[in-house]
Amino acid sequence: MTTTTVAIERYQPFPSELEQSTLLGFLAGYRGFTRDAYTLDLRQFTSWCWQHDRRLFEVCQRRVKTDPLSTAEC
Repeated sequence: MTTTTVAIERYQPFPSELEQSTLLGFLAGYRGFTRDAYTLDLRQFTSWCWQHDRRLFEVCQRRVKTDPLSTAEC
């Protein structure tokens, strides 16, 4: 008997040009440890958005804190 295993890797979308330029523009205003901290925060947030099938500008703070999986408007 032969067993076949298939690994499926989820596609991680790249940020759009608008999202990328906004993130880079935001980070450009900071230096040192502050920039490093914000870089980590943004990396974690973009990862969360990707895991929940959201684009960066599709979510708002209230939605993330109360019901992050809801599709309702903020």
